[in-house]
Amino acid sequence: MSSSEHIEHLHLDIPGPSAQDTISSLVPYEPSQEERDEYYYGFAGKPKLVARTSCGIWAKPQHEEGWDQRLCQTRKRYAAIGEHDIVRKWSKVLCFQVARALKNYHWNYFFPIRIGLKGSRFGDSCPVILLIAVDEGTLSWKDGITAALHCQSILRDFQIGDVEVEILEGRCHRAAVSTKLEALFDPENPTQKNVHETMTPMLSSLGYPLGYLEDRKGQGTLGLYLKFEDHAPIYGLTCRHVVHGNRQAGDSYKFSGADRPQYHIQGTQATFQDWEYELETALAGSKSRTKLLEDAHKRWELFLQYDEKNEHKRPTDKQRKELDSGRLEIAFTDKVLKCISTLAEKDKRKVGHLAFHPAFQVSARKPGYLKDWALVELDLAKYLGPPENKVFLGSRGFAEMESHVFRTMSSELVKGHLPLSGVLPEEDMQVPMVVGKRGARTGLTFGVKNEIEAVIRSPGCGRDDQLTWEMPIVPTKGYEKFSDGGDSGSSVFDSEGRVVGLVTGSTHEPRFKDGKRKKHAGDDTSPDTAEEVDATALGTKVDGTDITFASPIQWVLDDIEDFTGMKPQIV
Repeated sequence: MSSSEHIEHLHLDIPGPSAQDTISSLVPYEPSQEERDEYYYGFAGKPKLVARTSCGIWAKPQHEEGWDQRLCQTRKRYAAIGEHDIVRKWSKVLCFQVARALKNYHWNYFFPIRIGLKGSRFGDSCPVILLIAVDEGTLSWKDGITAALHCQSILRDFQIGDVEVEILEGRCHRAAVSTKLEALFDPENPTQKNVHETMTPMLSSLGYPLGYLEDRKGQGTLGLYLKFEDHAPIYGLTCRHVVHGNRQAGDSYKFSGADRPQYHIQGTQATFQDWEYELETALAGSKSRTKLLEDAHKRWELFLQYDEKNEHKRPTDKQRKELDSGRLEIAFTDKVLKCISTLAEKDKRKVGHLAFHPAFQVSARKPGYLKDWALVELDLAKYLGPPENKVFLGSRGFAEMESHVFRTMSSELVKGHLPLSGVLPEEDMQVPMVVGKRGARTGLTFGVKNEIEAVIRSPGCGRDDQLTWEMPIVPTKGYEKFSDGGDSGSSVFDSEGRVVGLVTGSTHEPRFKDGKRKKHAGDDTSPDTAEEVDATALGTKVDGTDITFASPIQWVLDDIEDFTGMKPQIV
C-alpha cells in the first residue's frame, strides 16, 4: 500500500483516544490538546506536537518525587543515535527527497535523533525519530500526518525501518543576539524598566560579553562595529587579549579561510546562567509585589467595602495602576525568560569568528602605543538587522551624563540609546572630560579622562620591558570603578557620541577564586596572561587606586589600517 493509499485508508476522521483506552491504536490518531502541549515536555521552549506516525496511545509519563511521593511529569531528552541502519543509509539523496516531500509546508529543519525519558537508560532501547520542525500554527494535523507518512515511506524506500516520523512546531534559532529578544526590548515601555539592564548584554547594542565557543577561559567585551571600504563583512572590535587563544605575544593572526575558524560567542555559560538567575529574581520580586496588591484588592472586594469604617482601605487609583503595571511586568519578564531559554546552548550564541589580531608589541607608527586590538568577523545572519554602534543609556544613564559635567547632552537618545559616530580629534585628547563606557562586567559607568597620559611598563613585549602610553580614566562620584575584569574591549565615548578609546586595562588587581593575588614577574600582568585569573580578560597594570586605562581609538584605527591594508570605518 502506498503512503497516499494508507492516508486515505485512515479516513482522517478517527476521534482521539479516550482516557479508557488501554491498547494501542492501529493507525495514527489526532492528538488531544493535552498531548499536543505536553508530548515534548522537557524540550526547550516546550514545542507543540503536530503529528506522529507512531500509533501507540500517549499517556503522560510520570514518576514519584519527594518525601510525599507525589507524581511529577517525566521530562524527555535527546540522545545520540549510535548503532542504527539510518546512520549508514542517511544520504544527500534521501535528504533531497524528504525536503521535496515538505516543499509545500513552512518547515525549518529535520534530522534523525533518539528521544527518550530523563532518568531512563539510554541506548538502543530509545527509538530513533525523524524529527521535523515547522512554523507555529502553519500545519494542521491532517496535513501533518500526510507529510509524516510520506516521509516515513521515503525512509522505507531506503530500507530504513524502525524509525517513526514526528512533526513539531519549532524554529532553528540562529540568533546569537536573539532576534525575538531584540524585538521584545522597548526602552520606552515603563513595565520593562526593572529588567532593562539585565536584557542589555543579550542584545546587539555595544558592550555585550564576548567569550570562546571552545572550552577556554576568558571573556571580554565587544566595543565597536567596524567595516572596511568596499567590503561587505562587518567586524566587532575588541582587545587582542580577549581573543588571542593560546597564541604567544609575538604571534599575529589573519584568518585565511584554510585554517579552522576560532569562533566566539555572546556570553560564557556562567554569564548566561547569571542572566537567567537575575531574570528569575526579578520575576519573583514582581510576583511578590503584585500579590500584595492583589490581596489588598481581594479583601476590599470580598468584605471590606461593605463597612463604611473601612473606607480608608479602599484601593487608590495609584494602587490599581501599580497592580496593572505589575501584571504586565510579570508577563513580560516571563516572556523574556522563555525567549533566552532557546539560547542556553553555547552554539546558539555564536556571533562570528576571529579575523585579525596583531602581535602584542609596541607600534612603530605610534611610539608608545601597545597594540592590543582584534577584529571578529560577524555572522550577520545572527542579527535582527545590521549591527549599529549604539550604547544603551536609558533615562538613568542620560540623566547621569547630564549631571556630571555636560549640563545639556550634545546628542539625543534614540529609544534610550546613544548613537556612536565619529572619533574624538587627537588635539582634544589632552583635555579632561567626562566619558562613559558599557562593558560586559560592570555595565554602564562614567569616569573622567585625565589630561595626562599614563606611562605603563609592559613586560613580555620583547626582550626588554617596554614603556607604553595610555589614557587613564578615574571613576566619577557614585562609581566604585570605571571598569573591571571582563570589560576589556569596551568603547569609551563622550557626550557627543564620539568614540574616545578602547578599554585595555585597570589597576584593579584580579584574584584567584581562593582570594590570593596573582603572582607574576615584575609584579605586573600582561593582557596575554589575564585570562588565567578569575576576573578574566582585563589586563592589570599596577596595584593601587582603581584607574582604567584605554588606548586612543584613532591609534587603534590607524594600526588596523597598517595591519590589514584596508581603511576601517565606524559603521
